[in-house]
Amino acid sequence: MTNQWSVTLTGEPMSGVAAEAMWPALARWFKLDEASFSARVRERVPMSLTPGTAEQANAQAAELEALGAQAVALEEVDARRFWIRHGGRTCGPVSAAFAAHALSSGQFSADSHACVHGGSQWQRLDQALAAGTRDEASPPPVPPVASATARATSPRLTGPLPVHDQAPDLYAGFWRRAGAYLIDGILLTVACGVLRAVVGFPGHMTMMDWSGGDFHHFHGYHHMAYTGGNLFALLVGWLYYAFMESSSRQATLGKMALGLLVTDEAGRRIGFGRATGRYFGMLVSWLTLTIGFMLAGWTARKQALHDMMAGALVVTGDGLKRQFAERSPTP
Repeated sequence: MTNQWSVTLTGEPMSGVAAEAMWPALARWFKLDEASFSARVRERVPMSLTPGTAEQANAQAAELEALGAQAVALEEVDARRFWIRHGGRTCGPVSAAFAAHALSSGQFSADSHACVHGGSQWQRLDQALAAGTRDEASPPPVPPVASATARATSPRLTGPLPVHDQAPDLYAGFWRRAGAYLIDGILLTVACGVLRAVVGFPGHMTMMDWSGGDFHHFHGYHHMAYTGGNLFALLVGWLYYAFMESSSRQATLGKMALGLLVTDEAGRRIGFGRATGRYFGMLVSWLTLTIGFMLAGWTARKQALHDMMAGALVVTGDGLKRQFAERSPTP
């Protein structure tokens, strides 16, 4: 059986790259907002990413190095992962291959201690590597379940988020989502009115305003203005929702006001394309006589029809932070 390979993010910038420029670029690559990236990645480096083939690991390392971050791709002869205590902080988990590499290169020292991921006993790193066995007194770690839509070279820090019954404070309920939608609707109505005035878009016209034509000409103009106005509002709404929900904020202004975020099924930031699909999926939810929206009150992860179409979730910010903390325990 061919051994897997994994990439370890060392936390150090490449030569000539400023750390201040590296961290924001890495946060975008991981598709995490600043707070989540700090807790899940920056405070834990060095850390090893999900293993794969040699080609996947080398491609992943090349992507990270292109962002100015040092990354080491190593073959995993030993499948164990370790938490490391070194220099007054705990980092990881890192692969056994990287732990041995860092010990031999001097990045870790004889004073470094290690605990097998899923274990409970700490010992000197060199002794942990030499032991070659897992702490049998403790249960083995639960392997992460990767999202079916994740790219082979993408970092996978968590599996799919739990259903509502397992995490009742994680998902946004129907009425909280409706409140956010109402706030966004008011803001978009005002914004569209202002933009129409600025660009001189034709607005509503009454018969009293029509001074130079018959009724048929008036009716044609009115229909054109009405259709154009709807298309204009659709365009503004699309750009607003897609840009805001795929941004580092992961939320529209209405969702921000109520502490909500839009994520993929693993709790990660979605891209512009998926946010676009979710927005136009709302049109389908409207076509179902709003039943598509009401599904958010019944489904396992509180998903409306357009959420399911886009593979997206609407979660509470506090609930998601608790999930990250529970899924990334530091011994």
